[in-house]
Amino acid sequence: MIKKLFVAALAGIFAVPAPAATFIADGYVSGITDVSGPNGAALAAALDAPVSFSIRAEFDDPLKRLFDGSYEAYGVITSMAIGSLDIVSIDAARVAATDPWMSFFFYATTAEGYRVFAEFSFNQLDQSVSPNAGIRLVENNFGGVNRSEARARPAVFTTLQHDVIIPPLVPEPASWALMVAGFGLAGAALRSRARSALA
Repeated sequence: MIKKLFVAALAGIFAVPAPAATFIADGYVSGITDVSGPNGAALAAALDAPVSFSIRAEFDDPLKRLFDGSYEAYGVITSMAIGSLDIVSIDAARVAATDPWMSFFFYATTAEGYRVFAEFSFNQLDQSVSPNAGIRLVENNFGGVNRSEARARPAVFTTLQHDVIIPPLVPEPASWALMVAGFGLAGAALRSRARSALA
């Protein structure tokens, strides 16, 4: 009986489900800041800043702490619209976070076969946005030396909402209580076993 309670306590500590996370951003970029490659000018015309964007992403996987102190999770973008670009497909989204900064990388494909990269980094404490945040339009030729791209930044946010919560480094009070109960049950089990051996 004691062993079962001990196992249940440990399961409660390590099997706490993480809530699904969402990220919503609305804003715009005001101008082309960088053009490269032989078709960069055409991409800049296609990007046609100022461009408004609207992104909503759902992350079902819990954030996991990595060895370098950062976090990452994968999810699916439920909706994405960037200016007048015709988005025909949306790939997986990746979020990597280092406390307190969190960076998002969103990928989408246009009807012309271009790849859209929406990149945003913001500080969770004061909600400030990195000046490098913006949108890239890249010709779908990632392996060749003639890859062309155009960048528009910085991004200005009109709406920014997120509930992606970085797991705390210190356990919550409920986790402490389960840990204490688990250690107590382990001690009781060892004490009972010692008494049985002496008898």
